[in-house]
Amino acid sequence: MSRLSGVKVDDVKIDLFHFEADLVGNGWEFGQEEYLFDSFSIDGKCVTAIDMRWLNLDMRRWKRRLKAKEQAHLEIRAMAKKHTKDPRGNLADFKRFLRKTHNGSLLRAWRQSLVEGDAMMLHKGQFFKACVNLKWRTDVKGLWEQLDRDGSGSIGIEELDFKAAEGLALFRQFVMQKFGNATRTFAALDLDGNKFVSEPEFSQALKEFGYEQRDKLLFHALDRHGKKKINLEDILFLDSWRPMEFLLATPNAEAAQAFKAKLRDRFGSFLRAWKILLDQDGSNMCSLDWA
Repeated sequence: MSRLSGVKVDDVKIDLFHFEADLVGNGWEFGQEEYLFDSFSIDGKCVTAIDMRWLNLDMRRWKRRLKAKEQAHLEIRAMAKKHTKDPRGNLADFKRFLRKTHNGSLLRAWRQSLVEGDAMMLHKGQFFKACVNLKWRTDVKGLWEQLDRDGSGSIGIEELDFKAAEGLALFRQFVMQKFGNATRTFAALDLDGNKFVSEPEFSQALKEFGYEQRDKLLFHALDRHGKKKINLEDILFLDSWRPMEFLLATPNAEAAQAFKAKLRDRFGSFLRAWKILLDQDGSNMCSLDWA
């Protein structure tokens, strides 16, 4: 360290020779020094403090996660002493409760009891209020944390019931492509023209339109008020809802492998690709929109 005396850390540049020597000299015994150097160095010639700053960020995040995990273990043990359920069990119970009180449909529960104005995003305050109205009192804060895993303060329907959200998104995509909007979709579903669509009528219409992803719970999701019939107002939300892209995506293992191969060919390692291309702000995260 004496050779760095009086030199600003940000000005230090370490070439491959000194990088390997310093690693080994400080007890590194796992090899792969050249691979590590190539992964850390953005220009491939030297490693700088800027290249390494993400480690400090990740270390702090790791410590926070470790502390949170330890705290979670303490809370779970405390809950066990009180003979209460763990958060995951509480979430499972909450979903069973919603299904029981909304004819088996979490989507109907979402539209009827959780959100306001048929919104497709649910915010923390709204959720707490909904739990009060539903008379659900079991660890509401922990329940929200189970739903809002990314801590964004809001959730989409896919975070409550992914499978149902996927089915609804596919239905929306089909009718929007075929009819253009909710009003024309309802007119097509209303086979007898009486301004209401019953479940048999709904199933018959979908069959005639060639919609192959039919699910009996889809009707219950659209039948917001449980009247066993749908009117135009029940499906108008389809016009404004923009489902997350992954709900409509078809898994493609070959494309995933090709993408990984391209990253490796261009950047030499996944770590360098992550730093240079995917995580340009150094947050150690990459969203679907940015990717």
